Amino acid sequence: MLRMPAVNVLVIGAGMYVCGRGTSSFGTVLPTLAQAKAQGLVDNIFVASTSRNSINTLQGLLSGLNEVMGLETTVVGYPQQDQDSYAYQKALKELPKPACAIIVTPDHTHSSIAADVIRAGVHPLVVKPLTPTLEEANQLVEIAEANDIHGAVEFHKRFDESNLL
Repeated sequence: MLRMPAVNVLVIGAGMYVCGRGTSSFGTVLPTLAQAKAQGLVDNIFVASTSRNSINTLQGLLSGLNEVMGLETTVVGYPQQDQDSYAYQKALKELPKPACAIIVTPDHTHSSIAADVIRAGVHPLVVKPLTPTLEEANQLVEIAEANDIHGAVEFHKRFDESNLL
C-alpha cells in the first residue's frame, strides 16, 4: 500500500475546541492531531494564537494529553513572545509550508484569516461556520478557485445526540 508522507499542520487558534482551554477536556483538534502524529500521518504541528499566554496554556494541556495518551507530541507555537493578533501570518511566512491550516478562531475572523491562508497557498479547514455572511463565503470561493486551493468546513456537532434528535 502506498503511504503518503507525513504532513505539517498549522492550527490557527488555541481555545476550547483546540486544546480544551477553560474546560476539563483536551478539546478535539489537539488530541486528533496527536493521534495522527502517532500514526505517522502528521509530522509537525504548529499552533498560532494571539498571545504567548495562550500558547503556554496549550503547552501545559498538551503535557497532560501526552500523559493520558502515552505520547510525546510536541507543538511549535506562535507568537514566540507577548501579544500578536497576526501571529498566524508570521507562521505562514516562517514555517515550512503546511499541507493545511485548521482555522479555529472566533466566527467573525474566519473570512479574513481563511483568505490569508488561501493566498499563502495553504488549504484551509474552517471550523463552522465558514463565514458570517454569504458574501464573505462567495469571496473565499473566488479566492480559492483563483489560487487552486481546496477549502473545507468542519461541522463538529453533526453527530451529537442532541442535534440528531
